[in-house]
Amino acid sequence: MKWISVKDRLPSRQDGCLVWYNSKLTKSHIRTATYLGNNHFSTSGIQDHKYEITHWQPLPKAPE
Repeated sequence: MKWISVKDRLPSRQDGCLVWYNSKLTKSHIRTATYLGNNHFSTSGIQDHKYEITHWQPLPKAPE
């Protein structure tokens, strides 16, 4: 899968996804997140004012 810029498109509301974010405190990271709408993602371990999500991609399908 390719990364999708948040400037180009956002996930559907309540969709789980992988996000790439830049942090003011550490290096860039990848995390799982849920898109809440209105350009807001919910993910544990990061705070709104300390990171910027720049890209996302859908979660892969679960193993069978």
